Amino acid sequence: MVRIDNERFAARSLVDVANLTVGTELAVTDLAGETSQLLILGALVNPRVAKVDDKIELIGETEVVLRCGPASIRLTPDGRVTIRGTRVLSRSDGANRVQGASVELN
Repeated sequence: MVRIDNERFAARSLVDVANLTVGTELAVTDLAGETSQLLILGALVNPRVAKVDDKIELIGETEVVLRCGPASIRLTPDGRVTIRGTRVLSRSDGANRVQGASVELN
């Protein structure tokens, strides 16, 4: 089964799809111009994005960077998270906690 625009369709496949996770993006074509005859050509491999229900997971082997102008969030495989921007704002309706083995200000 494949989902296109939140509709589910039966599909045949040219490749083994048994090990794919739900939410894997696929290259799909229709046979004879009908969505009732879909054919899976393969899985899209870069970037690795999985969507399950309302959760989207972006996976990077060496790092993941979200960037917009001078603002960025960088995740590295050793667990470091770097947030950069010309102004950084953190808001919370509840407690806004800063926690770590040590906390350095300036």
